[in-house]
Amino acid sequence: MMADIDLGTEPLTMVGTLDNPYNGNLEGNGHTLTFNPPINNEKYAAPIQCVGNATIRNLHTKGSITTTNQYAAGLVGLIMTNSRPTIENCISSVNLKSTKNGEAYIGGLIAIVVTRQDVQIRNCLFDGSIEGENCNNNGGLVGNSATVVYISNCLFAPSRLNTNLDGCETFGPRTWVENSAYLATYGGVPSDNRAIDAKNMSAAALRDYLGDGWTVSEDKVIPVVHHDANSFNYLLWDNLAKVVLNID
Repeated sequence: MMADIDLGTEPLTMVGTLDNPYNGNLEGNGHTLTFNPPINNEKYAAPIQCVGNATIRNLHTKGSITTTNQYAAGLVGLIMTNSRPTIENCISSVNLKSTKNGEAYIGGLIAIVVTRQDVQIRNCLFDGSIEGENCNNNGGLVGNSATVVYISNCLFAPSRLNTNLDGCETFGPRTWVENSAYLATYGGVPSDNRAIDAKNMSAAALRDYLGDGWTVSEDKVIPVVHHDANSFNYLLWDNLAKVVLNID
């Protein structure tokens, strides 16, 4: 992306499908993609619906998704089988809401990871919300997974949590979490001190704990965003939006 993009209240036209998952390198360059679509009835409601062997980095997603179905997320709906995606230096500030009665599998970043994957999430932040009084089995970063998802140097800092807590996990089920932190618990939390409760830490101390990939801005701890000088080598959202989302 070479600039911020606001999709307004148009229906969410998602990148990647079950038949044609996104396999490129999406370089956000620190820009923000904002969307506030009407209620969505599809599974895997997210700006990128299905992902294979992709790299997504330096992207900030913002806005809201309300769904009547399962597997909504602030960044990626579904990670396909036999994929090795990486998500790094991303922020999801999306307000996610499900009207589902029961298992919704909402994820702050990813909704569901299916079998035989190597998924890496590094230096990412979720500071949006997860809501739906009657839904459950959600995850702070990953909604559901059939395989281990590797999470390192990440922060769960939700603005609001208002769901049934049955089956919910602060980072997500089957996640291997290292050197990460949370400002609120969301059901279960990682064991073995692989993530810390940072509610009482100063912003500077939390930044130091999370490492060199983090900074403090307006008293908030956020990932350091890298601007790629060679971004013309990447499939940029600007061009993708023009083709898929009909943006001029």
